[in-house]
Amino acid sequence: TPTPLPVPSNITLTASPSSITADGTSVSRIRASVRDQFGRPIPDGTLVTFSTDLGEFWGATSVVVTTVGGVAEAELTSATSAGVANVSATADQATGWTVVHFVAGPPHTIVLTATPDRLPTGTVSTLRAEVYDRFGNPVGDGTMVHFVTTLGTLSASDVATGGGVAIASLSSGDAGTATVTATSGGASGSVTVRFTPALLISKAVNRSTAPAGGQVEYTITIRNNSTGGEAAQVRTLSDTLPPGFTYVPGSTSSPVWSGDPTINGQDLTWTSSPYPLAAGNTLVLTFRADARTMPGTFTDIATVSGDNFDPVSTGPAAPVTLQAPTVASITPNSGCNDALINVTISGDNFVPGSTARLRAWTLNVTWVDEHTLHAVVPRDIAAGLYNLVVVNPGGASGTLNDAYTALNCVSRDTTLDSSYLGTYGNEPQFAAEQGDDDHVQVIFVEVPDTTAGQLYLRIYDPDCGGSLDRRSGLDFDTPFTYTLYGGAGAYTTPAARLAHPTGEGITAGIALLTVTFGVNPATDGAWYTLGPISPAQGEHVGTKYVFKLTVVGGPEPAFPTGARQADLNLYNVALSTSPTTNTLPSGARLFAFSWTFMIPAAEYRTPPRMFPYVASGVTLLTQHNWDYDNDLAGSGAAGITLTTPSRIILLPDGNVSGNDQERSSDISPLATEHNTTWAISCWAEPTWLPGDNLVTFWATDQAGNAQPLFARSTIDPPP
Repeated sequence: TPTPLPVPSNITLTASPSSITADGTSVSRIRASVRDQFGRPIPDGTLVTFSTDLGEFWGATSVVVTTVGGVAEAELTSATSAGVANVSATADQATGWTVVHFVAGPPHTIVLTATPDRLPTGTVSTLRAEVYDRFGNPVGDGTMVHFVTTLGTLSASDVATGGGVAIASLSSGDAGTATVTATSGGASGSVTVRFTPALLISKAVNRSTAPAGGQVEYTITIRNNSTGGEAAQVRTLSDTLPPGFTYVPGSTSSPVWSGDPTINGQDLTWTSSPYPLAAGNTLVLTFRADARTMPGTFTDIATVSGDNFDPVSTGPAAPVTLQAPTVASITPNSGCNDALINVTISGDNFVPGSTARLRAWTLNVTWVDEHTLHAVVPRDIAAGLYNLVVVNPGGASGTLNDAYTALNCVSRDTTLDSSYLGTYGNEPQFAAEQGDDDHVQVIFVEVPDTTAGQLYLRIYDPDCGGSLDRRSGLDFDTPFTYTLYGGAGAYTTPAARLAHPTGEGITAGIALLTVTFGVNPATDGAWYTLGPISPAQGEHVGTKYVFKLTVVGGPEPAFPTGARQADLNLYNVALSTSPTTNTLPSGARLFAFSWTFMIPAAEYRTPPRMFPYVASGVTLLTQHNWDYDNDLAGSGAAGITLTTPSRIILLPDGNVSGNDQERSSDISPLATEHNTTWAISCWAEPTWLPGDNLVTFWATDQAGNAQPLFARSTIDPPP
């Protein structure tokens, strides 16, 4: 059997050295030992192909070499980029493998960076030294890098690289510029790090809780927290106030910023020339703000900026909780409404500028302290029970329910507050020019439908004759009839609610009682009682029983028209639970849609007041006055005073009627002036008038409808 020819079966490949510098010149000798299938060296001249994926064999990535003594050799020259060369040797079907490491050369370049390169003192900058050989390869791990600085403190002076990078950190308590240098071998790199003054800004408020609508004082403190070095050049301080807060002019106090800030909305800005704030020093500014807003918790933001440091902000700071006023009491808690009543309001969180009102009636308020207000309840406030509301600037309010009762304290022996009603006999021209424009008076009396017991209608001086009345002829000859109506239609018949009712307006309803008086000495200057009647005999309207009293003049006996002989009857009316005294039932009221009454000469400057009820639907109230005899000689003064919950309106004398004439004026109610009575007084100071004066007054709305005129003020609507 012939001996088999030797063929390459196994190649052992080695590199010497296995690691060389990646410089393009260093060489590693690659040796391939080739054996046949029996482990014998292959014959000389066998072709072996060497290949590499990095570096070169004599200028090529592959070469062919013949064996000598079973060995083939080639030289691998390094590349200039670090890495691993995968080297192979192939002969026939046999292949061997090895690797050669191309490693970086010595340090040649250092790239040094600082992050951040501008920072406040007391904080840390990270230093990163990237070390490369001359071909840009990161140096090998463990290469030592030495750091030095001209300012501050390094975390380490000597640091070994990892992945070609050495990392250290730098901090400084002093403000200034640090120059940091990193060296390794013959390589070096530098970077500058700017340490700015470390400013701390804080803000405090003088009260953590305060009244909503009051004032608070803010204190802003700026401190240079550096340990040394450059001073901070402080220039601008800005502050953002919470919504609803406003700066108090003239309240700034600071050694640097003088005067008031520039204000743009909620932003305040104080600016000065650069102020050097040395390390360890502080700067303080205080100012006040009006916290005119609703209750809640509010924070404030302040920011300081300058030329050599970054702006520093407090963020939301100085929280203050604003509290609404609370009302504990009002003393006294009731008073007559015909005079000013001084009261003391007690509670919490009152501030200067606090207002107080009883419903819409505004009180004149004097602030004493956070717990006390002195106030004055106005004259002519409508009688009734009121909630007391205290309102701080900005709208925060507190309410004490059922706090104050306004009382009608005038005598119940007069229907109006200081006068007699007057009705002339049926002689139209003469009666009108004397002040009674329709010689009829219709009076409504209401009581709550819960009223029990008997009622009496009492009339003072019902006769026409005697010292109180006015005679126009040779003798008193005009009788007057008083009729009390109840039942359906007495009030609800539209004609009954006219300012000048006639016919059905006078007679509608069920006549319950009637009496006629002429000259009767027994009733002259005395009370006459009609009744008793039951409350349920009135017309049931809503929650009320309503009665109607009509007073109608003669003539009887007849006298010719124009004879000027109709007499004037002066009288008063009162509702009572007693037949002998005037005891007004609880909740009872008298009202009319027109009043004819006498103004005594002594009270012409302060006549009785009318009290029209102004409902929510009234958009225009017109006052009408008849025959007020406004100074015919032209040398006196006159006017109209209207007292509403919100205003005192003065109308000039041109709105006051003269003899035998009507005058009127229009008033548009405000939203706060509805659902209560107003007090209206037509006054004059004539120089010619010798005595008393009979007048007529009524009011209408925008549609011409007569409005109810109460004998006393009230906050309760009419039936």
